[in-house]
Amino acid sequence: MSDYDDEYVDVEEEEAENWNLIRCKEVTDADGFTTEYSLYECNCSDEWREENDYPKYICMFGDRDLYPPDVMYADWSGETEQEADEWFDNYHGYEEEFEQGTAQSNGLGR
Repeated sequence: MSDYDDEYVDVEEEEAENWNLIRCKEVTDADGFTTEYSLYECNCSDEWREENDYPKYICMFGDRDLYPPDVMYADWSGETEQEADEWFDNYHGYEEEFEQGTAQSNGLGR
């Protein structure tokens, strides 16, 4: 084993440690399948967040085991619990498009 292997750091794993899962729900993805939508809160200090340009809350689209919390790929980010709750509660994925039958005509879905 090389010295490089000994120093390897999994960036995704390190990033995920900065976040606490608040809530998760099932939503419809663009293909009409069910996936997860998760709300996370950053557990870092406000000072560290400001220095590193991190939001207080993020939402991630996709199954948690495949898409851990990551600021670079967050579907939404914000600073207050109220706006985070409002966004999360009102997000329903592509459900409305599939209910109206417009998903395929919009290029969404199969």
